[in-house]
Amino acid sequence: FGGKTALFETTLSALMTLAKKDPDGAYENQALRIAERLKAATFDNMLSRTNVPSFSDLPQELLIKEKSLRLGLKKLNERISTELSREGPNQAQIEKLVEERRAREKAFQKLKVIMEKDHPAYAAVKYPRLPSVQQLQRDVIDPDEAILEYMVTRSRTYIFAMDKGRFNTFSIDYSLKDMERDVDALMRPLYRADTRESWDPSVAYRIYSRVIKPVEHFLTGKKAVVVIPHGPLSTLPFEILVCSAEHAEKRFWSAQERPTYLVEKYAFAYAPTASLFSYLRTRKRLSNPGWSLVAFGDAIYSEKAAKAELNPGAERLLTAFGEQSKGTRDQSLQPLPGARREITEIAKIVGGPVQTYFGAEATETLFKKADLSRYGYIHLATHGLLLTPVGKLWQQPAIVFSLYGDSENDGFLQLGEVYGLKLNADLVVLSSCLSPGSGSPGVSNGLLGLSQAFLVAGADSVVLSMWQVNDESTAKLFISMYSKLKEKSKAEALRQAKLALIADKSTSHPYYWGPFVLMGKWHVSLPPGFNKPDPEKVRFKGLSAWRRLLSM
Repeated sequence: FGGKTALFETTLSALMTLAKKDPDGAYENQALRIAERLKAATFDNMLSRTNVPSFSDLPQELLIKEKSLRLGLKKLNERISTELSREGPNQAQIEKLVEERRAREKAFQKLKVIMEKDHPAYAAVKYPRLPSVQQLQRDVIDPDEAILEYMVTRSRTYIFAMDKGRFNTFSIDYSLKDMERDVDALMRPLYRADTRESWDPSVAYRIYSRVIKPVEHFLTGKKAVVVIPHGPLSTLPFEILVCSAEHAEKRFWSAQERPTYLVEKYAFAYAPTASLFSYLRTRKRLSNPGWSLVAFGDAIYSEKAAKAELNPGAERLLTAFGEQSKGTRDQSLQPLPGARREITEIAKIVGGPVQTYFGAEATETLFKKADLSRYGYIHLATHGLLLTPVGKLWQQPAIVFSLYGDSENDGFLQLGEVYGLKLNADLVVLSSCLSPGSGSPGVSNGLLGLSQAFLVAGADSVVLSMWQVNDESTAKLFISMYSKLKEKSKAEALRQAKLALIADKSTSHPYYWGPFVLMGKWHVSLPPGFNKPDPEKVRFKGLSAWRRLLSM
C-alpha cells in the first residue's frame, strides 16, 4: 500500500506541474481524479482491516463473490510474479496464468457494473467514479457553496478549489511532516479539559495562513464551505482556525483578547471524498420517515448504577481503554446526566412522533432492532471511543450504549456494524466524543470511517466530535442547533449554536464549542416539525367519539 501511495503522489506532482502550462484544465481534472483514487485506496485498506459483517444495501452473496475475485486476482499476480522471477520462466505457464487473470478481471468488472447500478452507496466509496469538474459544477455544486479538497503529500499540500463557475488548483509549500507537527500542537491541548489554557492561537493562525488564506477569495459570499480533508487535516475542525493577524505571534489564549475564528466568517461542512459528496447530492429519498426522532442517552456505564449483569463480551472491550478526566464524555465512561435533558428538549423541538431511550433501555440491542429507516433524526448522546487494535484489525471507533442488562450484545456499536444499518435519516448526531487521542492515522481514519459508515448506511449527514466534550456545553449546543434547523441550514444552525457559546465567556474557549463537525449534506431536507400536524388544516365535524364518551 505504501508503494502505491508513493506512486500516486509522484503522478499527482507531475500533473500539478503540467497544469500550470495548460489553460484548459485537463491536467487539473486528472490530478483531482488521482487524489480521489488515493483516498479510495486508503478507504479500501481500512475496510480490509475492519470486521464488516454486512453492508446495508449489499447482499451477502455479492460481498462473498467480490472477496473471492479479489483474493483470486491477488494469488494469480503472486504466481505470475514468482514464475517471472525464475531463471528459466515457463512462458506457456505464464500465458495461461495471464489468460486466467484476464478472465477474472473481466468478471470483476461485470460485478462492479452490477454494484454501481444496484448498490450505488457501496460503489460510491469502494469504486468511486468522480464526475468531471464540469459535471460537478453543472449537476452537483450549488451556487451558494465552495468546495475545498485537500491532498497532503510528503513534500507539498495541494488544494482543489471549486464553486459553480470556477475551478483552480493550488500547490502549497506545506509538507506532511510540518503539517503533522502544527496540527498536533494545535489539537493536543484540546483533548483534555485541564490543558485547554495552553492552546496556541499563533499555530491556529499559521495553519489558516497556509490552508485557507491562499484560496479565501473562493469563499466570499458563500453560505457554506465544504471541506474534503486529507491526512492531518482530517482531525482538524477548520472552524477553530484563527484569521486575526494580530494573533499571529500570540502563544496563549485569552478570553480578554479573544482571537477571531473562521467559524465567525463561514459555515463549514465536510465530506470524506468528492465522489461520496456527489453521490449524497444525487441520492433520492424513496419515502419520508414516519417518525421524527429516535434518541438514546444517559446509558448505564457503572456497576453501582446497574441493576443487572455486565453485557456478554463487554469485559474484553472494557480493557481497550483507560481512565481519563472526569465530568466529560470521554473514555472514563462517566455518567452523562446532561444527555437526558438534552434529548428531552430536542424531542420537544423536533416534534411529531418520537422515541427516546434512557438508562437501562439505551441498549445496543434496542438500537439494532429498531427500524431505523423510520426516523428522520437519530440522536445518540452516548460515549464514543477508539478501541485498541487487536491482531490485524486497526484501531476502530465504537459508540457505547448501556454496558449492563443487554443479554444479546456487548454494548459497543463498532464501525463494521454501522455499515450494516439501514437508515433514512436527514441527520444523525453523535453527541459524544470519539477519542481523547492524537492526530494519528488511527484517529483520522476513525473519524472519517465512522462518518462515512453512517452516510453509506443511508444518512444524509452526520454530526460528530473531534475530541472529548463537556457534558453541559454540549447539551446547550445541540438544543440551540436543533431549534435553528427550522429556518437555517444544518451548517448555519451548527455555526450559530457555536457562536452562542463563544459569546458566553464561560464557554468561549474552542474546547467547548469547537469539536463538533458536520459531515455530508449541509441543507435541511426534513426540518423539525415535518411530522407535526398543521393546526390550520385540522378540522373536526362535531364531537369526536371519544369526546362524546368523556362527556357522558
